[in-house]
Amino acid sequence: MPPGNGAEAAWAPLSCLFLFIGYYRVVKRGTQNAERETQYAERTTRNAKHGTQKLLQTLLQSFAKVKQAENAANGFQPLALSFRPQPLALSLELSALSCNLGSMKRLLMHGAFWLVYLLQDTVLQLVWVAPALKNIPEYVQVRMAFEAAIAALMPKLLFTYFILYVAVPKIVQGTVKLAAIICQVAIAFLVTVVLYRLIFAYYINPIIYSGVLKTRSLFHVLNLLLAVMDIGFVSGVAITLKLLRIQLAAREREKNLVREKLEAELKFLRHQTNPHFLFNTLNNIYALARKRSAATAEVVMRLSKLLRFMLYESKRNLITIADELKILDDYIALEKMRYERLTIHFQRDIDDETRKIAPLLLLPFVENAFKHGASESRFDSFIRMQVQLQQGRLTFSVENTKENDFTGNITENIGLHNVRRQLELMYPDHDLQLQNEATTFSVRLSINLTSYAQV
Repeated sequence: MPPGNGAEAAWAPLSCLFLFIGYYRVVKRGTQNAERETQYAERTTRNAKHGTQKLLQTLLQSFAKVKQAENAANGFQPLALSFRPQPLALSLELSALSCNLGSMKRLLMHGAFWLVYLLQDTVLQLVWVAPALKNIPEYVQVRMAFEAAIAALMPKLLFTYFILYVAVPKIVQGTVKLAAIICQVAIAFLVTVVLYRLIFAYYINPIIYSGVLKTRSLFHVLNLLLAVMDIGFVSGVAITLKLLRIQLAAREREKNLVREKLEAELKFLRHQTNPHFLFNTLNNIYALARKRSAATAEVVMRLSKLLRFMLYESKRNLITIADELKILDDYIALEKMRYERLTIHFQRDIDDETRKIAPLLLLPFVENAFKHGASESRFDSFIRMQVQLQQGRLTFSVENTKENDFTGNITENIGLHNVRRQLELMYPDHDLQLQNEATTFSVRLSINLTSYAQV
């Protein structure tokens, strides 16, 4: 290969290394921040989930004791309530198979790269030495050029993989100073040039080409420029492809980290269940059990279904609108036991009960109406609810009475804040309006269920 612009090509590997160092510092800093945020969100989710399950397990045990007391008086069999076992997340066999496929793919990609380069270098060798091999048949010239390309490939392989699998990991881990890594790369490059010239001077020219090429000193300037250009080209191309692959992998990893963070935040919001209504309902059930009321068994069953749904069914990403309304019915039936002067209106207009919706999305609004409306009213009060679903557009409104005359800015509690955040994560096309009047408080929610975004 003629030297050509070899002086510029001499800086190819070092320029690619400097480019990679600057790029990776930026990517590494952003990745570390995203990982810290994801770990914090996952840790918070685990704590919230553990606390919620522990609380609900205590409540279920209390319900079982109440039911046992009632069954002992009536002669019925006790009600069994238990937690479901958690399934295994991944299989070890699938993980091993995935690793093997990844290694095989990497080997095939590396093999294809070096095969293409070897063919290209063979052509260049043939063009370069053809004038000196006029009296030799063409197929012999091709064989000689191919053997010379293979022999010259060894030092290039060593230097390229030193950069990719020794220098780059050190930069990524940050355990070695950058100046020390640059010195190591420079020394490795000098050793590679010397090895390249030794192979060319003592094997390629005298043995493969039988000494027909013009002989110069071992470290002649033109020979050194030729070595630098040849080594710098292949290592520069390999490093460029590595940088491109790292950039694509970093983008994909960043997307995965953002998605995992949003999933952890969504799980945390779903597990922040306000247990206030559970304690109040438990007190009512205890009072009914003391009176040996016939409604006790039905109330326990309703509450157990509600708890079972919160523990298990709400883990699904989507449920039918019929299941969501069934949960609202069970909750309303439980709360109606507490209030004698409360009037409840629930109007529905559903064109497709199989339409999917995120679980427990409407319950916080109903709970808010009972907690801050009926429970704080001393006189007759009402709660009006209306749900309408037409062609994928869901409209849900709740209006309740209140006694305080405060009409200023609305301070959202944990339930309303959580559901607002869930709507932002899952339904980009939604509209939530809160209206605080002198004697009433109303909520109106409009959602395009077809705009559900998979987190």
